[in-house]
Amino acid sequence: MSALKTNFSYNKIKEQFEKMVLRYKRKFRIYGWSYKALRWKTEEAMIIRHQELIKDIDISGKTILDVGCGFGDIIKTLEQKAKKEMPTTPRPFQYLGVDVVTEFINVAKKKYPKYKFSKRNYFEKPFKRNFDIILCCGALNSNFGEETMCFRKNAIKTMFKRCNYALSFNMAGSYPPPQNTQNSTIYFANSLEILKYCLSLTRKVIFRHHYRRNEFTIVMFKQKNIQTSETTINKTA
Repeated sequence: MSALKTNFSYNKIKEQFEKMVLRYKRKFRIYGWSYKALRWKTEEAMIIRHQELIKDIDISGKTILDVGCGFGDIIKTLEQKAKKEMPTTPRPFQYLGVDVVTEFINVAKKKYPKYKFSKRNYFEKPFKRNFDIILCCGALNSNFGEETMCFRKNAIKTMFKRCNYALSFNMAGSYPPPQNTQNSTIYFANSLEILKYCLSLTRKVIFRHHYRRNEFTIVMFKQKNIQTSETTINKTA
């Protein structure tokens, strides 16, 4: 099916985007390596989101890109899944995490030295190469005013175009969505609007909205079964 037009330009949200980055930097100065710096309410809530994001995905032998990786803590959930499903595989998946906040990337490199991380605004400048799986946890929640939904649809389209197997993301919102306020840093999406947009890109979709109030997860699979990427993270450009 043909995709809906999003007609989005980053110049429209440049100032708001930079303010968002500064908010995270301020949180990091206050809370350091804590989940609070990532603006999660509890560590348990963060873990639940990670679990919902990957529970329906086969990660065996896959290259994984984590967009908005924060401190890279989804690696713990990925490793637990790999240990359970692939206990004898020495290197069950390859991982690269990207984030726009330098401090987060520096922490991630120290916490998970076996994996790769890069400071990058992937939505504005995506890598040229594809990844088997793209994950996006919490990076599609910011309020960019009238451009918010265009930004989110453009981000979904960008990520899905560049995955070989599946895109899994979560988002603040529900149906009907809570009332959004102009000064709020979080924008609650109409989950059915986002779901319909995803269905315009692929019919193979999983929609989860049972695990937390005003939040949902969508997993989008490519229409055809595509073989695992033979390239490695080292070749990312």
